Amino acid sequence: MHVTSETGFKIKASNPSDSIEGISDALEQLYLDPIAKINMGETGRKRVKEEYHWDHAGERVADIYQAVLNNDSDHRVL
Repeated sequence: MHVTSETGFKIKASNPSDSIEGISDALEQLYLDPIAKINMGETGRKRVKEEYHWDHAGERVADIYQAVLNNDSDHRVL
């Protein structure tokens, strides 16, 4: 899942020190801005429900199977 500023924080994972500092900074921002925390949580929840709902996953799997059955190597389903 692609993280946006509306749904979360991008944390550098180049080394453990950067990761710890990034997580600490993100937690501090959430602590200091409870409204942003609520908005981010609601936006993230909505996005997950839209993108990863079982109905959508089933449709994607059905598209893949159909492309395979049709031998459609040019069909992009993912």
